[in-house]
Amino acid sequence: MLKGGIPKGINNFRLGESLLFGKERCYHTYLPNTNRAAFILYGEIVELKEKLLCRGRGVGVDSYGNRPKQREDKGMRRKAIPVLGKQDCDMETMCPVDAGIEILDASSDQLMLDVTDSDCHRGFDCI
Repeated sequence: MLKGGIPKGINNFRLGESLLFGKERCYHTYLPNTNRAAFILYGEIVELKEKLLCRGRGVGVDSYGNRPKQREDKGMRRKAIPVLGKQDCDMETMCPVDAGIEILDASSDQLMLDVTDSDCHRGFDCI
């Protein structure tokens, strides 16, 4: 279809994520000329604390059987946890509106964010 037409006899497409995010799932690539910023997702912050941000020493696997990525030890950082997780959205297709926010990791129902360098001064309505 991307190379010049639709094969004869095809009368139905299952486009899903490609229409919403511009990403196709077979090869996990973005389609040309698609908009990747179709939605802004908001979530309630249930925890906002200064915490030590280091990973890798004695960390077990998550509920999906994946071991969290090794992270640079950055010392004390301000972490926010909104009630959003892998069951709600695809972490690979998300990026914060504020460039000062870093997505650290996610569980099935919680997202871990480093908001130390965020420019938000109006609360967290711009995560």
